[in-house]
Amino acid sequence: MVRKRVTLPPAPDDSQRFADIADEPTVVRPGPSSTWLNSSAGGAPSADIFGKRQRARKRRPLRLAGRGVALLGRSMFRLGRYGFRQTKPMRPRDWITLAALLVVLIGMGAYMTYEKRTMKSLLEGCRWHTVEVGDTLISLARSSGVSVGDIASANGVYDVEEPPIGQQICLPSQTAVTQAAGTTIYASHTDGPVIQGEAAYVRFALPFARQAHDATGWPVSVILAQWGLEQGWQAPTFTGYNFGNCGGLFDEPFIAGTAAVGSPPTFAYADTPEDGLRFYLTVAKLPYYSQIAQAASHGGPDAAARALGASPWDAGHYTDHNDPGSSLIALMQQYNLRQYD
Repeated sequence: MVRKRVTLPPAPDDSQRFADIADEPTVVRPGPSSTWLNSSAGGAPSADIFGKRQRARKRRPLRLAGRGVALLGRSMFRLGRYGFRQTKPMRPRDWITLAALLVVLIGMGAYMTYEKRTMKSLLEGCRWHTVEVGDTLISLARSSGVSVGDIASANGVYDVEEPPIGQQICLPSQTAVTQAAGTTIYASHTDGPVIQGEAAYVRFALPFARQAHDATGWPVSVILAQWGLEQGWQAPTFTGYNFGNCGGLFDEPFIAGTAAVGSPPTFAYADTPEDGLRFYLTVAKLPYYSQIAQAASHGGPDAAARALGASPWDAGHYTDHNDPGSSLIALMQQYNLRQYD
């Protein structure tokens, strides 16, 4: 087999090619930018995009106003259509809803009127005091002869131990507080009793325990055992007359919790036994404790004590050796508290 020799064409002379290019006349073509922006260069007239943007900005308030008018018109149309529908005969459930709304509004109005009159009566005989280091609502209540709750509600200051230093607070007079409350002032740590020991404590707390029984259905013996365990058979304690050591409540004086396991961040501070009973009933009527009255009706005081020991109120100190309510039952037996049921 014989291979053919292939002869390649000679390579072009680059010098000659560049020389030819150099001899060509130079043509200046306007760039796109000059044609776009500068009509004097022979291009098309430039577009005034900045002027258009300015005009668009000027029209923007008009567009927004138009949208607002359109939305307002649509809303008025829907409101008119809704009102037309309401002119039709109302169903019974509509009348019930309307009546419930009226009752709520009337109740809110009555409450606000009562609060306004109470605050006015408290502030009429006000003595202003600047809070200093070491002042507490308890010490101020002692010096002024009114309750901690009266000072707290008159000023919106509810931290018993640490009121804001430097703030001026109102110390209501005894006369103003008596007129507002309609009862005689009974302030703890001022003229309240100092109770120590099981027998004295039961005599003191029994009337309030019976009121709690009437309101909740819990056995009196269980209530007394719970209060004695919480308060150590003495009153007042660091929470005042807070029988059940209830946690802090809304718009009520409070005191910081303890480091004990299960202690809430704050405790409600009860300045009087009546306040302590009110706090106790507020907490006892929560859904968490609805099974205690049921247990009492079916199984008696011991069953109620076990139900209370198994509830969130326990925090571990109503139970001995993992037996819910055993501590309460032991106190009921030791002090024969079942005789009050």
